[in-house]
Amino acid sequence: MSDGIEGSIRGITGGGIAATHPAELARIVHVAAAVSDEHVTLKAAIFPIASCRIEDLRFEFDSSFVKPEIATETALLATLIKEHTEEDEKPPLSIFGHADPVGNDDYNKQLSGRRAQAIFGLLTRDTDLWEDLYTHPLGGDDWGTRSVQTMLEATGYSLGPLNGQQNRQMTEAIEAFQGDQGLKVDGFVGPDTRKKLFLAYMDKSCRDDENQAFKLEKANFLAQGADSDGKGDYQGCSEFNPITLFSQTEQQKFSKPENSDERNTENASNRRVMTLLFRPGSEVLADRWPCPRVKEGVAGCKKRFWSDGEKRRGNRLQDVRREFEVTRDTFACRFYQRLISDSIFERSPDILPPLFRSKTASLVAARLPSVFTHEKSFLKPSSLPLLRKVMSRLQNDPNLKALVIGHASPKEEETMQLELSLRRACCIRALLTRDVEDLRQRFHKSDPISPWDFEEVHVIHRPTR
Repeated sequence: MSDGIEGSIRGITGGGIAATHPAELARIVHVAAAVSDEHVTLKAAIFPIASCRIEDLRFEFDSSFVKPEIATETALLATLIKEHTEEDEKPPLSIFGHADPVGNDDYNKQLSGRRAQAIFGLLTRDTDLWEDLYTHPLGGDDWGTRSVQTMLEATGYSLGPLNGQQNRQMTEAIEAFQGDQGLKVDGFVGPDTRKKLFLAYMDKSCRDDENQAFKLEKANFLAQGADSDGKGDYQGCSEFNPITLFSQTEQQKFSKPENSDERNTENASNRRVMTLLFRPGSEVLADRWPCPRVKEGVAGCKKRFWSDGEKRRGNRLQDVRREFEVTRDTFACRFYQRLISDSIFERSPDILPPLFRSKTASLVAARLPSVFTHEKSFLKPSSLPLLRKVMSRLQNDPNLKALVIGHASPKEEETMQLELSLRRACCIRALLTRDVEDLRQRFHKSDPISPWDFEEVHVIHRPTR
């Protein structure tokens, strides 16, 4: 039940987007006339009708551990499933994890797959899948004590700072949890305690649009849970399908260790988990599904590459980024590109349509990611066209009211996050309203919100005609 030729945005949160795909147009099929009791069987191809994208910030960095804030994105997914359910038959799902083009193919294949596995486990309450991730670290993906602290705090057990170190306060929180769950009280997070903690955290972090616990069955996935390792239901695509590729100039800059944080921020759009929804009644045989299992190597992926797949994902222009939405040739995997090519999500956030109108509410949302310099309120010159579009829309529709909400990276200390997100929001508001004095009054004792002279900004951001 896609909404028209273009599809539509169904919801946007700080960590994800949900949307329908363009409607599949009716096709005329010519068949030969039968001369006896012969018949012709036609079967529609498997194609997604909607998708939900979970951004990198809903995971710990370089990790598959899911943060509790993902509840806002599971609510989007729950609503999307509800809207596409036909006669009580849900649309089957398949989950695709993606990594950024940093590191090596094999590691990124494992990490992207582990993130997809974590989401599948969350949705189906399969604690064994989380136990596998917990007990088998991979590089930086080591859940460890920090994940236990996050889960305890999210489920209501106070234990002080989340610093990855077990102290007496954490031990007391573990003992309290064990007592409440009818477990042996020993302050040790063993397998039995982890199983109960995983389940409690899953219930807390996976909610629907009515804030009720949201759970799917494995039968609700494309391969219906037939394969014990999730083939057809969840998979990792490594770094094979980047939606943004840095220019050669940027790549040279970001290769320096001191620029790694900025590189990771600019690469965030490549690190995503896509949940695709297919027509109700769709199913696949796991052993016929082309994507390899999470723990299998990259050879199976590369069998599905375009003939020039390596060039597609590796070619960098001198001074200009390559964007999938512009060139349509940054994905190495032809199978994935054919599945997802109609999705409005598989494009750089910088060139996402900036204005989305909800069909269920009188709301227009403008999403403006990556318009600021890394960890600063310095507006990039490349953000000007996007901001002009927002200004034009506000000017041309007097009934629209603007609300600017700033967000910051979860990596920094909370007070710093609040300050930075406020500064960014104030910067956007001032540029849209020309209220330069507001910026001066708010931040006169600190660095200016924008490095540009305010009067110059006023000229640069003149109204679009």
